[in-house]
This record gives sequence, C-alpha cells and structure tokens, in this order.
Amino acid sequence: MLNIIKQSQEHGIFTYNEMLLYAKKALAECQSISVSIQSRFPILFIDEAQDTDAFLWDLLTNTFDQNNIKSIRQGFGDVNQAIYGSLNEEDELKCFPRNSALVLEESKRFNDMIARFANTVSITESEMTGTSPLFSDREIKNSILLFDRKNHNLKNVIDTFGQLVIDTFTDREIIQYKHEGIHAIGMVHEKKEETSDAHFPKGVFDYWKEYRPLKKDNISNPKLLIGYFRNGIESFKSTKENYDQIYWIVKGLGRVINKAKKDRFITLTGNILLNIMSKLDYSQKTLFRKYLKECTDIKSFENQSDWKQILTITLNILAIFDLKPNDNVNKFLEWQESDSFVNNKTDSITKNCYTYIDDNSSREVVIEFGNIHSVKGRTHLATLVLETYYKTHNMKSILDYLCNTPPKNTNSTNAKRLKCQYVAMTRARGLVCLAIPDEFVDNQKQIKLTQLGWNIIQL
Repeated sequence: MLNIIKQSQEHGIFTYNEMLLYAKKALAECQSISVSIQSRFPILFIDEAQDTDAFLWDLLTNTFDQNNIKSIRQGFGDVNQAIYGSLNEEDELKCFPRNSALVLEESKRFNDMIARFANTVSITESEMTGTSPLFSDREIKNSILLFDRKNHNLKNVIDTFGQLVIDTFTDREIIQYKHEGIHAIGMVHEKKEETSDAHFPKGVFDYWKEYRPLKKDNISNPKLLIGYFRNGIESFKSTKENYDQIYWIVKGLGRVINKAKKDRFITLTGNILLNIMSKLDYSQKTLFRKYLKECTDIKSFENQSDWKQILTITLNILAIFDLKPNDNVNKFLEWQESDSFVNNKTDSITKNCYTYIDDNSSREVVIEFGNIHSVKGRTHLATLVLETYYKTHNMKSILDYLCNTPPKNTNSTNAKRLKCQYVAMTRARGLVCLAIPDEFVDNQKQIKLTQLGWNIIQL
C-alpha cells in the first residue's frame, strides 16, 4: 500500500486529504507562506461555513491569523443546515459561528408561515421570519398527510400532494417555477433490502415503486457524442451544477480519444477529467482546459451548425494527443436530431419524476423524487417531506419538536434529524407538506399541529 501511495504521489496524484496534510505541514515549517497568502488575499469569504470541518478551520486559522498581518475572514452559513451523508457521521461544529455573530433572521425565499414551521425544528435559539410576498393573495394549506402504513400502497399520499399543488397554484405559476420544481423527498432513499412491516415506510422507494437513486455510473452510455453533450446540458438544467455537465462531456471526449487511439487509453471510471489530464504536459493541460471551457459554453444543439462548433473543438482536442479521426470516430461524431435523442435515450436524468393528473380538470403536475441531501441549497415551488426509517422513523422521533413542545434535552442523533428536517422544510417558496403515518400522531398532537397552522388531512 505504501508503495502504491508513493508511486501515485511521484506522478503528481494526491487525494484531497493528502493535500490538506501537506498544506498543514508547509504552514508549520514556513510561516512566510501565511504572509504571502494574506498579501494576495486580504479578504477571505467562507460560504456554507457550517460545512467546513475542524481540520480545515484550523488550516484557515493558521493561514489568516498570524500576528501583525492584516486580513479579514468572514464566514457565512446556517448551523441548522450542517447535514452530512449519514446520521452516523460526526457533524458537531465548534468553530462556527463565533461568539456574538451577526444573525440574519429574514428569509426572502418563503413567507412567515413556512418560517414558523421551520423554527420548530431549528437547533438554534434565534427564530427566522419569512418575508417573501409571493402567493400572499391566497390561503395556502400547508398540510400534514396522515396515512395508514398498514396499507403498503402509498400512491394516495403522492396523489393527494399533487392535488394540493394543483389547488394551490395556477398553471402559469407551475410553468413559471418549473426550473425549481415540485419535489417529494425523504432522508432514506437507497433500497438495500425489502422493507419489513415494522420499518414501513423505510425509504422514498416505498412511496413510489419506480424510484431509483440517480447514479451517473449506472446510466447507460449514449451511442453518439452528442448524446453525452445533451446529457450534460440536461443534468446542468436539473442540478445547476457545472460538475454534472463536465462529467458527461469529458466521458464523451474520453470515448472519442479511445476510439481514435484504438485502445483503452483513457480510463472512463472514477475521475475521468484527472485521467485525461494525467496524459498531458503542462501546456497541453492548459489547452485542454480552454477547449473544455468552450464546450461548456454551448448550452443547446438545435441544429447542425451548433454541433459543428463542437466538432471543431473535438478535432482540436484529438490534435493535442497527436490523433486523427478514423471511421469509428467519424461515426461517433455524427449529428442526431433532438427528438430522436429524446426518444432513444436510456439515461435516468428525469426518470424519478411522477406525473399526477387531476381527473376532473385534466391539469397535471410533475413531482420529482429524491433524498434530502440532494436538494440542499435548492429552492422548490412545493415540497413534500416523506417519513422514512433509519434506526427509527425519522419524523416520529422528532414529532414533539414539530408540535413546538420540544424536550429539555436533545440527543446527538435527534439533533442530526432536526437538521435534515430543517433543510427539507425550508426548500419550498410556496407550499410545504409532511407525510406521516397516522398511528404516530394522536389527537392531542393533531390539535397542537393545527394550532401551529398545519392543515391535517387524514387519508
């Protein structure tokens, strides 16, 4: 193992954690590095500061807090949203916020009703107010959907939410906020085994049997390069993450290079961009980055003239590797009409979308399913938070908080559940709903929830 690590480092390949360790060592041995960095960057702004771990905080402190050096370090974040991939992960944040931090109590995403709901699961003492004037012209029924979990067919939960969306928003509004979407989310979403009666509903998959976790590596590869580019564009539209677009582009370009080389020259798993870069010298890397940037700048391929720009860039990339297109490459670079692509593609970029149609009006809404972590930082038109199970049912374990009657002490596991719930309940700008088994919510709790402003719907 040590030999493998040594060989990878000799080739200039380091893990993220290795780079942090080297940075710590360099700062400890050469204090002038701190002086130099602060001279170049007198102001450090840390966004999403609640997700910065203790090691990195120490590294930043050692870099920007040396004596007699003037620099400003400003962190911005929300400790209520410090959530990670698992309830088992350590997420206690001691470095942020600092004492006497400035608290921004207004949210312009949603109205004050949603803010009051979210405040019940906040782990901080300060309360948020919602100041958005959107949809203030109507009475929105933010609802808790109580269902019988003995009935393993939960389609009525999703359909009831769909009907609430139709009753709340006009078609024009649904189209206007289509890029934000209507979402059904839960904390558990990967199915590892069949759900037992005691654990039901265990995950998002128990509400909609067609749900599949979105994993790029499990998506079938397009037959043509243009399919990779279109996948990248659709992924970017869905997630607003450049990484997702770049992933598809470099995977397609890697196939072009391999076809021209007639060999598996580029490994098309793991970090494909790094795999390509490892084959290039410094000047070639700079040129490749330039061409890759040009590829990401083109956001649609409506006709062949758009695609010809990519063909020119692709040939330039092949030239970096001293390669020329052969018959296999030329076939892979062929143009394909957009409609043909949509009909033939087998990727799952949009497969986790369920369409609800109102029988009376024939109006319809598309509901996108996912997990809570996948929507962090995003805004929805409407959100349905689904009860799921990890060691115990999630909302059942924090129901006293949702009723605004929290216990005196909060254990670490429930603190993490509260953070996940807070993230889930603060995505929607218009309508937020919860789906909870009715056996968890007795009459007394229903009264408390109603007093808070929730609309209770017994399915």
